[in-house]
Amino acid sequence: MTQLKEPKTYKYESVRKTILNSIKDLKPGSRMPSERDLARLNQCNMQTVRKALSLLADEGMIERRTGAGTFVANPATANSKIDHVGVLIHADADSYGMRISGNIANLANAQSLTLHTHLVSDFKEQAHKAINEMAKAGCPCAIVPWLPWDQSSNLANLVRHAPIPVSVPVALPGLDKHYFSDPRTFGVSGAHYIQLAGEYLRELGCSQVAFVGPYLRQNITLERRIIGYSLFCAEHELDNHCHLLLPDHGKMDQLANKLAVFRGRLGIVCFDDEHALRMITAMHKIGLQAPTDYRIIGWNNTPACESSDPPLTSFYGDYEHPAQWMLKNAMGLAAGKVVQECHSKPMYLKIRQSCGGRRMPDTDLQNLLANIGLSEGPKQGSDHA
Repeated sequence: MTQLKEPKTYKYESVRKTILNSIKDLKPGSRMPSERDLARLNQCNMQTVRKALSLLADEGMIERRTGAGTFVANPATANSKIDHVGVLIHADADSYGMRISGNIANLANAQSLTLHTHLVSDFKEQAHKAINEMAKAGCPCAIVPWLPWDQSSNLANLVRHAPIPVSVPVALPGLDKHYFSDPRTFGVSGAHYIQLAGEYLRELGCSQVAFVGPYLRQNITLERRIIGYSLFCAEHELDNHCHLLLPDHGKMDQLANKLAVFRGRLGIVCFDDEHALRMITAMHKIGLQAPTDYRIIGWNNTPACESSDPPLTSFYGDYEHPAQWMLKNAMGLAAGKVVQECHSKPMYLKIRQSCGGRRMPDTDLQNLLANIGLSEGPKQGSDHA
């Protein structure tokens, strides 16, 4: 078993505990104060109260009735309380995967859940053994926060044969209910933000924009981003430079030489930070430097972005949000329900030196971003408590 970092404490967690203590002496069916009154009593905003109430509803402690209000749950009709959840972490998990895992730990701590965390090197025999151990330990469900893209079929097989339901981070064929989000939304935001990335690079003066990613078969995330890139190229009548590579550094070196003909007018959008950093290294080998000779954007905003040469501009999202829905989905499956997120959260662009945007006056940069529908981060005053 692996140890995760000490969890942070969020405002909504303390609000949840306060509300929980206040309803212990109330009879089942008792009506609770309104969200506005709870926000006033807890000296917080209503979004924080809603997060706290959402957790309590998932735990079966309260019932939220549309148009009627919020009530203390009846133990006779509420779902049995789930207090153990398994987490299966892949040994090769990148920074994104570990951040999701850390947020799951934070949320579990807020709900007084015991996590049974196992580290596995694949989703074959070792993972099947771990899932069986979780079931024996009393876990009614499990979560896989991250997987290597080439192990989707192994994960699908694990989910089909697991003795307990498993919540997964991707849409798998025939296993829609195990994905934490509505499968119809899977990859849609990726296509949208790839198009916006192309628009951003074009506004910075790139007359040629390439897409670089891994060579994967039957990967919906990759397919959606390729669609987004192709739509961008078609809209602006640009040549399509979509390059999918096997994990071979020689192939990246060959691609760098191929793209060097567009020196000074080239923009590159990458499937993830790994491919972006590999491209930067390959370009260095032939004497090309971003953002002078080309501009480049990654995806996931991993810690390596800060220390690359130059520091890498990268897309990122809210790590707590998917972690929260993975936990909700797992607990819902354990209770015989399908609980899924229905709306994707926005993504943001962490701008560093690799794209060249920082060379612009800040006012001009912010206007550019606003005009194409991008932002560097959440609006001030939004609730991330």
